[in-house]
Amino acid sequence: MHKNCTKILVYILVAALSVAISSCVRHPRSNTASAVNHKQIKKPSFIFKDIKEHQPNQYFKASLYPSCTNNCTGFTLTVKNNSDKDIEIDWNKTLYIANGATSGGFMFDGIVYSKRHEPKPPDIVFANGYFSKNILPVNLVDYDSGRYGLGWQHKELSYGETGIYLTVNVDGKTFNEKITGKIVAE
Repeated sequence: MHKNCTKILVYILVAALSVAISSCVRHPRSNTASAVNHKQIKKPSFIFKDIKEHQPNQYFKASLYPSCTNNCTGFTLTVKNNSDKDIEIDWNKTLYIANGATSGGFMFDGIVYSKRHEPKPPDIVFANGYFSKNILPVNLVDYDSGRYGLGWQHKELSYGETGIYLTVNVDGKTFNEKITGKIVAE
C-alpha cells in the first residue's frame, strides 16, 4: 500500500510541475477577440540630406555618410586620392561638427575607449588610392556604470547640421574641408 501512495504522490508532483512549467512558456497569440492587439512600432529610417560636400581638388575627393542601423551613431568617411602623392589624414585636427559647431574629434577601430581623447596616428591614403573608415565622435561615447551599467555606449548623432571638419596634408600643403548634412527621420 505504501508503494502505491508513493507512486500517486509522484504522479501528482509531476502533473503539478508540468502545469507550473507550461504556464511559464509563451504560447502564440490566438486570433480571438480577447487577444491583446499589439501595434508593430516601426523604427524610423534615417536620411542624410542637404549634403554640402567639399569641392574636389587636384589631390582628393572626400565624402561622408552617417552609419545608421537602429540609430545613427557614426559616419563612414571615404577619400579618393586623385594624385600621385600620398595623402595624410590628420585625426588630431579633424573634428566632429554638431549643430554647426565643432565638438571634439573622432575615434575608430584600434582606439581604446578610455584613451579616445589622446593623440591619434594619421592614416595614409596612397597615391591614386581609395580609403574608407567608420568613425565615431568621441564626445558621443560615454561609459554607463552602476549596478546594471551597460559599459561603453555610443550616443546618437545630432539632428540638424552634422558632419566633419577634415584635415588632410598632401605635398606639404594642409587642406581643411567641411562636409556636412542633416540627419532626419524619414
